[in-house]
Amino acid sequence: QAVITGAFSLSQQAAQLGFLPRMAVKHTSAREIGQIYVPFVNWALLIGTLYLVLEFRSSSRLAAAYGIAVTATMFITTSLTFIVMRRKWDWTLIQALPLTLLFLTIDLAFLGANSIKVMDGGWFPLVLAGVVFTLMFTWKKGRRILAQRLFDRASTQDEFIENVFKKIDIRVPGTAVFMSATPRGIPAALSHNTEHNHVIHEKVIVLTIATEEIPHVPYKDRAVVEEVVPGFFRVLARYGFMESPHVPQLLKHCEQFGLKVDLDQTTFFLGRETLIASNRTELPKWQEKIFAFMAQNAQRATDYFKIPSDRAIEIGTVVDM
Repeated sequence: QAVITGAFSLSQQAAQLGFLPRMAVKHTSAREIGQIYVPFVNWALLIGTLYLVLEFRSSSRLAAAYGIAVTATMFITTSLTFIVMRRKWDWTLIQALPLTLLFLTIDLAFLGANSIKVMDGGWFPLVLAGVVFTLMFTWKKGRRILAQRLFDRASTQDEFIENVFKKIDIRVPGTAVFMSATPRGIPAALSHNTEHNHVIHEKVIVLTIATEEIPHVPYKDRAVVEEVVPGFFRVLARYGFMESPHVPQLLKHCEQFGLKVDLDQTTFFLGRETLIASNRTELPKWQEKIFAFMAQNAQRATDYFKIPSDRAIEIGTVVDM
């Protein structure tokens, strides 16, 4: 049970920090925020468990796999603790090194003793860890490349305000919320909407959701609202990696900063990227295919951000990776 619930929590936190694509998360308690169920992870654990039973057939044959998994985890934990000592706790090298070497000596002794059992079943946790690491590394790097491609093509905020926002005379009643991956520049959905429809809403909000490397963000620090020019707002919302974004609630929270939004008169615009292969990509072809597959199967943004689907419009963008 500990492994199952731990896998759910770690997967959600990895997705929040941008190491995995968005996944459906169901909260199973109204009181405990960390009590969650992740269907995809549950099915992955089922398949993995069935494979272990069919492959190893007895708990005694699993001993080698278990030994490698535990001792490798001990070694990794000690290595990461050294980084925490130096970067977070501000320990000097003289303070951190002796304790680290003590634990590494013990960890490496156990790991070395178990390394002879790699071919007897110890290969399984190594292969599994390699697969998960590859997926996380591919997704993180792919998202960085994608964000850079979109940013390179985007107009600057000042250019958009002067050349587009102030020059379009036709104003549509209501509010338009455009989701943006970064707090800089103009999202592609906003540029495409004004370019093709030649209209703009009375109130435009560019909303960026940022996940911080802390479990929870204090409610008073949740959002920063900036009115760039009359009718054009930028909102930066901050969530911890154990929290789930809820855009309608967030907009209600922004009312205390003077941003009044009628959700019944609000339309949400989201970008949807179509990825095409490129000979100049920073990702190898096989990684590019993995990234494209993960992107296509990620949870819909409307579900992830709790945006009413009947008030959401997706605008597609073709991106050359």
